[in-house]
Amino acid sequence: PLPPAPAPLPPPGAADSLPPRTTLAFGSPFFGGAPFISPNTPATLAAVDDARAVGDGAGVGVASTQWAVDDGAFSAYGAAITVPADGSHWIRFRSVDAMGHAEDVRASSAVVDGTPPVSSLEIGTPKAVLATGEIIVGPETLLAVSAADPVVNGAASGVAATFAAVDDGPLAPSAATFVLPAADGAHTIAAKAIDNVGNEETAHSATLYRDGAAPVTALAFSAAPYTSPSGPIYGAGLLLSFTAADPVSGGIAAGVHHTEYALDGGAAAEYAGPFGAAEGSRTLSYRSVDGVGNAEASRAVSFRVDATPPMTTLSVAGGSTLFGEDLAAAGSALSLSAVDPASGGVASGVGNLVYSVDGGADRAYTAPFTLGAGRHTVSFGAVDNAGNAEDRR
Repeated sequence: PLPPAPAPLPPPGAADSLPPRTTLAFGSPFFGGAPFISPNTPATLAAVDDARAVGDGAGVGVASTQWAVDDGAFSAYGAAITVPADGSHWIRFRSVDAMGHAEDVRASSAVVDGTPPVSSLEIGTPKAVLATGEIIVGPETLLAVSAADPVVNGAASGVAATFAAVDDGPLAPSAATFVLPAADGAHTIAAKAIDNVGNEETAHSATLYRDGAAPVTALAFSAAPYTSPSGPIYGAGLLLSFTAADPVSGGIAAGVHHTEYALDGGAAAEYAGPFGAAEGSRTLSYRSVDGVGNAEASRAVSFRVDATPPMTTLSVAGGSTLFGEDLAAAGSALSLSAVDPASGGVASGVGNLVYSVDGGADRAYTAPFTLGAGRHTVSFGAVDNAGNAEDRR
């Protein structure tokens, strides 16, 4: 007998009972988490058709793949897709094989960030702003670039890096503080930032001025001193004052902020106007500081103050006193003597001694003098070398 006839072949694709499997992959830039992508990040779809077991890849083949964003209509997939609008989005996709087996719609979420960060130059202290708008910093003033990634439609991938450049230098990552180069004058600082999905801010710049020159202070005395062999001595009523100027360096000067001084090693005081000094030996130290912290090297000067006038005594040869009046014979010699007492350890010495008779003009006393018969009034007094005048007697 003849062998049995073979069983008829199944129709094409009869062994394929499963729909395709589609996967979505994001290219660069891509930042994990949400995940975050940029409007330029490509999203690609790949589909495999299985026959009877997931993963066998033995199906009749994928006929088409479709995609949609959020609630939009499906479109045929042909090339990598991008999502231009900032915010959170769902990318929906599915594939159908040659036998019409349709995959359930799948979806993958992503957050699109297409907005660059915004950076700013942070200027520490000390700093000064002139009335004309120039910003001046000192040699120790710290600078830094900070940045924030703005939230647009709920999306912000965050700042990845900041960059800075000084003058003609290249933009370089700037994660730490820095100071201006050691040259006074104008400097240009450029800055920018980039976020985690590659959105890059356009570089912007600012001009800062460095002032590393300290002020110069001049001390003035209100009167000329008596120059004694042991040094200058000033009289009562002495006033001391300061003037300070901040020199222009590199075309810029922050200006004097304040002048400070200390007497005899005491606490420093900020200068507010002319001031006096007590009698005795004095040591004055002083300096000025400009608007960006440049401090002048402290200066010091020593001087003495004599605020006590001399004391004069009138002597009458052979004279006597009756009922409170001095009596002397006609032609008796009258003599004057003066001493300058030391006070606070300082005495400038008697400078000159004068007298007048009966309201007449002052005469310099050089030797004893006589008076004629009758009643007379003698006025006298001394002035020391520092200008302190005794009250007339």
